[in-house]
Amino acid sequence: MWGETVQSLKITHINSLGSSETVWRKRGPIESVWYREMITLETLGTKIIFTANCGETGTSDIAIDNISLIDKPCPGKYNA
Repeated sequence: MWGETVQSLKITHINSLGSSETVWRKRGPIESVWYREMITLETLGTKIIFTANCGETGTSDIAIDNISLIDKPCPGKYNA
């Protein structure tokens, strides 16, 4: 998440009943480096949605790389 107009990146979980919850969010420019994040969900449910908002000028970047879905909890503070 980097650039003049970068706004936000969020992850929304929609469960099998159709209920949605934002389980992770970052706002504003951070730095032009990669960060590692982990999230544990109670159940994977139906959908996981990544929503990126880069602004309107085309001078910002948001990237997502190396996504893994595994059947066990993440270690540490990242549980949602």
